[in-house]
Amino acid sequence: MNSSKQYNCVLCKKRHSPKERRKVNSDTRKILERHFALFDISGSAVICNKCSHICYKKRKITSASTIQSHVSSSLDDYHPYLKVARQQSLDRSPPSVTLAIPSTSNSHSYCFVCKKPGPKLIVAPTYARFRAYIQSEIFVQSGSRCCPVHIENGLLSKDAMEKIKASKSSSHLNRSSILELLQQAREEVLNKENTRLDFDDPMSLSDTDHLSLTGLTRDQFDDVMTYVKNIRPTKTRSIRTCVAILLTKLRSGMDNEMLGTVFNMKKIQSSTLCT
Repeated sequence: MNSSKQYNCVLCKKRHSPKERRKVNSDTRKILERHFALFDISGSAVICNKCSHICYKKRKITSASTIQSHVSSSLDDYHPYLKVARQQSLDRSPPSVTLAIPSTSNSHSYCFVCKKPGPKLIVAPTYARFRAYIQSEIFVQSGSRCCPVHIENGLLSKDAMEKIKASKSSSHLNRSSILELLQQAREEVLNKENTRLDFDDPMSLSDTDHLSLTGLTRDQFDDVMTYVKNIRPTKTRSIRTCVAILLTKLRSGMDNEMLGTVFNMKKIQSSTLCT
């Protein structure tokens, strides 16, 4: 047997059986150095189970003291932050007002017009939702989705307007919805101030109005527009307005000055379009 091997406990110096001893690990070595002043500990040193338990208790007490000291120091240095009200995003402001305005469902899984589910639904444009409210007094919730076939020229089609049904007797509006509604109403009023006959809005003139002015029904007028490609629109008049002015002049025989008054255009503008 090699006499260089030592199996006596490094702390109590007693000899123990292999089942009652273990090698000194790094944590135990630190405890022995700190609390028992044992510095010359060999790499093959062992410690008995009883003394190992004593070291474990010492390590636990030391850890608790260190944590308590750290907490006390942190409390001394703690300065509570002033609570600052976080500015809430207007796009995500919570519902704040309930109005007695019928509204549609805001589900993203099915069309709010025909109630058909589908993965190819699109979000209804803001102006289309506003026009739906103006014409049917049904508020279409922001983010509502519908089938692409229900949207024509950025607005809900005539057939879609007839199919819209309110699923709720009230509407929950947040700040974003209210601001959006007021902004759309303001823009609508400003646009109507400068417009007398509006052929760009398919809902502003009835079939009878179209027929009286141009000699064509609304559907016939739309069909004619599919063949018109060489007219350049400007800020003051669209392609539909140009065609409407020409057809109105041919049907009614009004002079250019009267056409300018009816369509809210200067005489020189209406004269240029009709020549």
